[in-house]
Amino acid sequence: MLPFTMDKRSSIFFSSLKVVMAVVNYQYELIKMYLAAFIRAPEKSGLDYWMLQLNSEKSFDSVLDTVFNLDIVKAIYPTNLPNQSFVTLIYVNVFGKAPDLEGLNFWTKQINEGRARGNLVMDMINAGLGTPDGTSGKAYIVNRLASSQFAVEQQFAQRADFTPDYLKNVMTSVTADLATVTAANKAMNSSVTGIGLGAPLNAVTISAAAEGLSAAEVKAGVSVVVDLKGTNAVINNTIELLINRNAFSTPVSKLLTDTDIKAQKVTLVIPNTVNWGNDGSKSISAYIKDSAGNAGLAGGDLAVDLNVFPPNAPTKPISITVASNGINAAEKAAGVNVKVDLTGTAANNGDKVDILIGGVAFSPAASTIINDADVKAGFAMVLVSGAANWGTDGEKILSARVTDLAGNIGGIGGTLAVMLDASSPGAITNPLVIAASSGGISPEERNASMPVIVNLNGSNAQTGDSVELLIDG
Repeated sequence: MLPFTMDKRSSIFFSSLKVVMAVVNYQYELIKMYLAAFIRAPEKSGLDYWMLQLNSEKSFDSVLDTVFNLDIVKAIYPTNLPNQSFVTLIYVNVFGKAPDLEGLNFWTKQINEGRARGNLVMDMINAGLGTPDGTSGKAYIVNRLASSQFAVEQQFAQRADFTPDYLKNVMTSVTADLATVTAANKAMNSSVTGIGLGAPLNAVTISAAAEGLSAAEVKAGVSVVVDLKGTNAVINNTIELLINRNAFSTPVSKLLTDTDIKAQKVTLVIPNTVNWGNDGSKSISAYIKDSAGNAGLAGGDLAVDLNVFPPNAPTKPISITVASNGINAAEKAAGVNVKVDLTGTAANNGDKVDILIGGVAFSPAASTIINDADVKAGFAMVLVSGAANWGTDGEKILSARVTDLAGNIGGIGGTLAVMLDASSPGAITNPLVIAASSGGISPEERNASMPVIVNLNGSNAQTGDSVELLIDG
């Protein structure tokens, strides 16, 4: 039988709950609440805030209700989550185990009968803590409460806030094994070194990563700035960068100098020789270790989008509706719309499509930024403006390429040959020849067909052009 079912002792607990809460250590109760609601120890500023609310005569029940209605908590325990599923999640998150049927039914009945979620959680924790040692699930919550209490003490001692991500990582490492509590506490404040190695509190910064890391940026080497606040690092400690909480293929580390410690920040460069793995989201973090090898926990996590593989070249020819008989002056001046088929390019929202002429960009550039509608439709429309320089008349080879958001330039494809005919023919410079007009045109000649010879020399006339005769202009 699990400890989380109703027995005589539990009945006494519930009947005396109000009396107990009147003299309760609210800091400890808030730590319990954080472990259940946020699955971590509280950060100092959050704990201070809720203690202030309680000291301002806000009831603990109202704090519970507020917390369990926060968006961040509802993301863990959705409002529409069935009561039985909610109870199951509490068992998993708080006690590290699946519920037994008797316990699941008992606590589900409590919430079905109107017990608020926050109050139910506190009931479950207190009932679990009241069971004999060795009961399944008890060591898990006892150990996590111990490490959470230590985390709170360390934050007050260091006068610093540990970040929620860091605190979550601490809790992830704590299980029913007492050795995990020792390891977590040592990481938060090493008793061996006496310098209290901690995880970086603030996220690392990578200026090049704003739009994702491109192949060119990775090749150039990626500079990472680590804020040393909260680490208690000293000269000759070593800082090392991690990728997805693992060392890079070639470790990226640096021995901290007096300059680094005074500045409370340090810059490391990830060289182009390391293996980042496949494209996608990467988490970059850092940790400190002393000369004896004692290491603090990793922190300062920053999510970076690795995007080193360029888009593919368009495989289908681009198309221009007005180009079937060549592009004339009026069409060129109005701007020419080019349809680019995105099939096979792997283009995404935010990528750019360029139209090229003779393999080089137009001047000014003919480009557009791909949006979700383009991706869904499978094509993008690009306008070659009337100001674009096409060069002299003749056959032009147009093509397209995609440049992704990170700056990787894709291959050139979708080639289309287009005839540019935007220059007017030259004027007829040689006199017309009309054989019948030598002695004037008689009425009979006027009424008959009258051949007119037009000398086209110098007119630049081409096959398919038309010639028109004018009278008096």
